Amino acid sequence: MIKKYLPAYKVEMVHYFKLLLFNYLVGNGDAHLKNFSVLQRSTNDYGLTPAYDLLSSSLHLPNESRTALELFEEHETKSFEANGFYAYDDFVAFGEKLGLSVKMIENIIKTFIGNEPKVLKLLEESFLSQEAKERYKILFLNRIKALKYRFL
Repeated sequence: MIKKYLPAYKVEMVHYFKLLLFNYLVGNGDAHLKNFSVLQRSTNDYGLTPAYDLLSSSLHLPNESRTALELFEEHETKSFEANGFYAYDDFVAFGEKLGLSVKMIENIIKTFIGNEPKVLKLLEESFLSQEAKERYKILFLNRIKALKYRFL
C-alpha cells in the first residue's frame, strides 16, 4: 500500500522499517495496522504520519506475541523456523522485501543496537516503578540479543 499510494515511498519504507523495529525492541505487541496512518502534507503530497501509540504493551501483557504484525505473510525465514522468534536475518529479509538495501538495513539495525546504553539510562531515569523498570530492561535486552543473533 505504501508503494502504491505514497509518491515518496522509498523514504516512507525506511520510516516504516524503523517503526516496526522500534516496536519490536520495546515490546509493543499492539502495533497493528491501525497504528499506521497517512497524512496529507502542506505540499499536498501524502506520507506516513509521525509515530503514535508507542508503548511497551508486553509489560502489561507478558504472554502476548512479540509483534502485532507478522513480518512475512506467505512464509517464514529459516531463522524464524529454527528459533521461533524474529532475529537479525528476519529483519534483513523484511527490509529487503520493502526495497531497502542491505547496507541501509544493516546501518539502521546497528544504530538501534548502538542506542542500547541510552535506552537503559532513560529507562533507569523514568518514573516507572522499580519492578516495571526491571521487567522492561529484561524485555529490551532480550530483544536486543535476538536482533544481534544471526542464524545464517
